[in-house]
Order: sequence, then C-alpha cells, then structure tokens
Amino acid sequence: MASACSSVYASQVRDLLSELMDGVRARAVSVEVRDVDGGGAVFDWAAPLALLASASGDVVVGVGDSRTRLAAGDVMLLNGGAGTGASIGRVVLTADAPTQVLAGALTADGGVSSRLLRALPARAVLVGHDCPYPFTPVIADELKRSGQGSGTILDRITDLVFATTVRAWFELHPDQAPVWHRGSGDPVVDRALALIHGAPQRHWNGEALARESGVSRSALARRFRSAVGQGPMGYLVGVRIDLAEELLRGTDLTLNAIAARVGFSDGFALSAAFKRARGRAPSAIRA
Repeated sequence: MASACSSVYASQVRDLLSELMDGVRARAVSVEVRDVDGGGAVFDWAAPLALLASASGDVVVGVGDSRTRLAAGDVMLLNGGAGTGASIGRVVLTADAPTQVLAGALTADGGVSSRLLRALPARAVLVGHDCPYPFTPVIADELKRSGQGSGTILDRITDLVFATTVRAWFELHPDQAPVWHRGSGDPVVDRALALIHGAPQRHWNGEALARESGVSRSALARRFRSAVGQGPMGYLVGVRIDLAEELLRGTDLTLNAIAARVGFSDGFALSAAFKRARGRAPSAIRA
C-alpha cells in the first residue's frame, strides 16, 4: 500500500514541477551577452529570477557583499523572492580575461510560480559536471552566431537551462527540496498531497481528505503537520490562492468563476481568503 501511495504522489509531483516552471520565462531583451574583461559587466535586474552560465573561462558574480566564481559550464540561479516587487537588483560580473557569459533575467507570472520561488534558495550553483545536458557548446555556438533570430533562440536556451537546473538542484539537494517535490516520507501524507494537488477544486474538508488518505482526521492532521509544517486544510488554501492569483493575472474570468475553479464557495470567500494570504484584494492583482 505504501509503494502505491508513493507512486501516485510521484506522478503528481512531476506534473506539479512542470506546472510551477511553466510560468517562468526569459523575455525579449532580458538575455544579454557580455565579454567580461576586467572592467566587468553590470546588470540591474528588476525580475525575480536570473540565470548566469559561463560559456568560456571563469567569471566572478558579485551580488551585494557576496562573490561566487563560476567556471566554464557552471550555472548559477539568483532568486529575488516571491514577494510583491521582489527583484534581483544589481549584479556585477568580473573576470581576469575575456569571458563569454549567458546572462538572462526571467519573469515569473506569480500565483502558482510563486511556490517555486519560495522553494528555491537565494543563490543556487550547479557545477558543470552536475549539469544533466552539455549546454556549454550550444550556448557558446549561439553566442558566436549573433545573427537573425539569435535573441529568441537565446531566450529559449535560457528557459531550457533554467528548467533542467531547477530539476537537477532539487535532485542533488533532497534535504533542501520542498515536500511537494521530494515527498514527505510518510505515505499517508504523500497521498493527501497528491489528492490536494490533483484536485484542489474539490469540496474538501478534513474528514473527506482523511478518509481518502486512509486514516482518521486527527491522525492526518498530526502526521501532515509534522511532515509539512502546517495542517492539511491550511496547505490546501495556499494551493487554491496560488491558482486563483494565476487566473487573476492571466484571464478575464469573474471572481465567482475563479472561485468555482479553485474550490471556494463564491467570490466573497475567495476575496476574504486572498486578502488574508496576500495582504491585498484580488482586484489589486488584476489592476
């Protein structure tokens, strides 16, 4: 029974990670190429995420008082956080010799993607031999071309490098991976997580969720809080709020229609829960 629960949750996790990353994109002029020659290159990124990949040589990444050296083939993710107005800010690149660097700012649509931002560290470095694919030659070749369509191609390469880096980071650091990615180690909790993420719009209550998870309501509440850090119904509300924010940003659906899609009884209930969670009304997101 435990293995069946684990496999059900594992399949849901893969879908969830794709869903969270789907709202993150490198946009237009957000990808730039610099030959860093001792004078350095400076970026002032307003975006919440950035990716740096050295295509040749070593480069030093300065963010605030911290300095991180990247060798050719290394990838670094910078995460400004999931809060309103969160951004990377000023980043300075320096090197002892001319070095090609793929530098991309990535936008996040908010909502569901904010769960990914909350899970990622402020700085994540993936060294070349841990990268799952040999991106360095592809990046270096495209940087040399710089012809028609190069901007779009570099955007897409940045998207791909970001997605594979996130997945590899969580796999290499399971102790730091969020529970929705690694599983809780408790098959009952993993079953409850799969049910929540698989159908957040269902009219769940503690009793129904516990029954389908195979335990009593009190047992689920105790085990879920121990594994996840909050109760199952509180976690469910957070998932629903993330989905609601995504729909507020990306659709013209009415508040009542969004409430029905994500599992709230009506627009009033959604608005009240949204204000508690986000500190502002749904209308402020849409505005």
